Amino acid sequence: MERMIGRTKSWVWWLGGVLCAVVFGGIADADAAVARKPKYGVKPRPRPNARPSAKPEDIKKADKVVETYLAPVAATEPAAEQKARIDKLIKDFASEASATRAAASKAVIEFGAAALGALRKATDSPDAEVATRAQDAITRIERAVRDKLVVELKKNINAAIAAISVRQSKVNLTYRAALKAETAARKAGDEKAREAARTRRVAASKLNAKLLGLRNRVSPVKSMPAPVYGVRVMKAQ
Repeated sequence: MERMIGRTKSWVWWLGGVLCAVVFGGIADADAAVARKPKYGVKPRPRPNARPSAKPEDIKKADKVVETYLAPVAATEPAAEQKARIDKLIKDFASEASATRAAASKAVIEFGAAALGALRKATDSPDAEVATRAQDAITRIERAVRDKLVVELKKNINAAIAAISVRQSKVNLTYRAALKAETAARKAGDEKAREAARTRRVAASKLNAKLLGLRNRVSPVKSMPAPVYGVRVMKAQ
């Protein structure tokens, strides 16, 4: 009997050990699975590498290009034969033939900055067709000029982004200062000072928008990744 009881105890302890291994082993595996599971159901994304710093001389060079980009596109003086051709094309904007008007609009753009002076005067024409086509030609010429500057900035993106960032920081300081002055003038009832501060604030806001647009052209923002498990992953800053 004692031998049988002893065997029974051994069997019970053996079975208990197996059950513990199964239960606690399963819990450990579950814990490990939870640890490996992405937090909040979102797959972690590695932080992008920091942009390497640019040389001061390269940043200075890029800043000059940025300044040119932000400034109004300057008109160049056309040669005598060019001026005559440009004036003729602008007159053709008012032609009764649509094909002539379209051809003139296309041809005048090829003169580039040399046509800007005459085109800018034509925007004041009482003829709506002439004024509209002149403005469209100006927009296209100015865009082509700035496109070349963007290409130049892309040759050293790090320097370009650094130069733009410095300007953005200065503009943001100007904006905050103007906003503070505008608020103070409003409380003081000084309408003249308030309007002057508002003008500075609006100008800073417009300049910042141009800088942001240029920054995105030089280094386009990548599109957002597809949602993971129904949750959109925010791009690391």
